Amino acid sequence: MAPRHPVAASNCDGLYKARDLVEHEIRVICVEPCTSDDSSAESQVIYCHLMHLSLKDENAPKYAALSYTWGSEEQSNSIVLDGHRVYVRENLADALRVLKPKTGEAPLLIWIDALSIDQTNEKDKNRQIKMMRHIFRQAETVHVWIEREFPGSRDAFQFVRDVNLCAKGDLVVFMRGTGREAQLEHLRQFFYKEY
Repeated sequence: MAPRHPVAASNCDGLYKARDLVEHEIRVICVEPCTSDDSSAESQVIYCHLMHLSLKDENAPKYAALSYTWGSEEQSNSIVLDGHRVYVRENLADALRVLKPKTGEAPLLIWIDALSIDQTNEKDKNRQIKMMRHIFRQAETVHVWIEREFPGSRDAFQFVRDVNLCAKGDLVVFMRGTGREAQLEHLRQFFYKEY
């Protein structure tokens, strides 16, 4: 099956040159939904484009933001951004695969530092980094992505959810519950991982 968009094999050269950002403006990534429910390679391709939004415009579309660990420096995964094949780190590609809207859902508007900021332009980086507090504060949703599931991660995060549901007085009783030692150990391993 041929790609639905023409793809130029390149990196980010020229993607950010079309129009500079104006004051209080950010770039968000519009991630297109899957076109089918199958798991073919074509349906797994992440197609997206850049949009400019003003943080001062109350009528601007709602967007999400992604907070994630960059992970390995190797950029062996690709997405299609404004018709250009752009190579991204594995952890970002994994997050986008999970967040990518399903067939029939609305596109996802999301701010992602590695893509929303022109990483080759120091002026753009400095300006956008100064705005990050506002970017995350004004995001409708902030997605946090650490990495793919790892052994024990379900236990670790179930433990966090369970603790969150406990009333303060019940926490001591909760901690004496069976099976908590294993969950706590998985949580400890999670915090000691090198990211």
